[in-house]
Amino acid sequence: MIPLARFLLVLVAIMALQEVNAGLMSIFFPVHVLITNKLPGGVMLRVHCKSKDDDLGFRNIAPNQSWGFKFKPNGFTTLFFCSMQWPGHFHYFNVYNDQTFLNGESGQWMITPKGPCRRETWDLGVLRDCYRWRS
Repeated sequence: MIPLARFLLVLVAIMALQEVNAGLMSIFFPVHVLITNKLPGGVMLRVHCKSKDDDLGFRNIAPNQSWGFKFKPNGFTTLFFCSMQWPGHFHYFNVYNDQTFLNGESGQWMITPKGPCRRETWDLGVLRDCYRWRS
């Protein structure tokens, strides 16, 4: 086998093993999801989170307060989505998806009128990855 073909074969094998390992490792590490109400004007946020198997019910989150949950993903198909309601608004988004989260990573979300923002776990004030609402 020529050197370039051998290199590409090894690279593909390593990438495949990483994907399998990522899925298997997420089975063993719980995921923490935290949702913080950062809506302006002292507005109460009503949240309803669920997956295919679990309905976590409705929660009211006061301004600048948080609510969270943790779970062990199955490693390949876990999806948690939440609806968000406040006066005159109804939106939803995926707070966790096995395809986009790293093993053991926290899903810390700050809810703003424009959409949810993930925040850095080591610096609670720095926003990272803001998204538009799906609805």
